Amino acid sequence: MSREDIAAWSVGGTLSFSGFSVGVGHGDSGDSNCTKANTLCDRGDWWDVAGQYKFGNTTVAGGYLSNESNGAGAAIGDQVDVWTLGVSHNFASAPGMRAWAEVVQYEIDRTGTTSDNDATYFMIGTQVAF
Repeated sequence: MSREDIAAWSVGGTLSFSGFSVGVGHGDSGDSNCTKANTLCDRGDWWDVAGQYKFGNTTVAGGYLSNESNGAGAAIGDQVDVWTLGVSHNFASAPGMRAWAEVVQYEIDRTGTTSDNDATYFMIGTQVAF
């Protein structure tokens, strides 16, 4: 079975100023490793954007990622969307200790199947560094 060559690219950047940071990215995997006979195959392209604001010992951040692919070469491909929002705080009274919380929501639409997947999850935690 003859396959396409691996050929993918991505580009991104971050801009920061006075506690604010914004980053964006875009990439495309084209028809990397698709069978040559499957002309509809597309390994996917994605883009994302994220931002954060840091004030004192606290950081609030959020982001979005979108990915479209058609690895199976169907008439219509798959779509993945991910949203995230988080906050973290470094405790001045306990150097090396950080608490954080995050919520993530994602949606996977697998075209032509019943295996779509939507989820929202929450995470909380602490980190201690010596």
